[in-house]
Amino acid sequence: MMLGIYEDTGSLSFPSTTVEDYLAAAHLLSCGARLALVSDILARDLTSDQISLLYDLIHGSRSYTVHGVEVVIAEARREDYVGDLALLVHKLRDMEGVTSCSSPARWGTGWSWWGAAASRRWTRGP
Repeated sequence: MMLGIYEDTGSLSFPSTTVEDYLAAAHLLSCGARLALVSDILARDLTSDQISLLYDLIHGSRSYTVHGVEVVIAEARREDYVGDLALLVHKLRDMEGVTSCSSPARWGTGWSWWGAAASRRWTRGP
């Protein structure tokens, strides 16, 4: 059922997504639905802009060890916004095989900052 909700709502991101969709997903999650499985099944192809940005994130990444945890910070700049930075940061984290990955990205005059971690302690910035 969770797979159907995520497919129909664009992973709960379509403008037509309702509160009921979120509540149903929350209920299924509390009953043991596995989001990792849903994510694997719904894996999306990257656009050429996303591939280019991921390439720049890879080449703009630096590794640090903080309190015994390896953390990757990857920076990129673009004139135009490229969607799904969160997806790219998660992919970079998985590719690097690290616990935490964070990425500030500059879009023209604006900034985005996303983090991906294997722990729920991680939060994303504004």
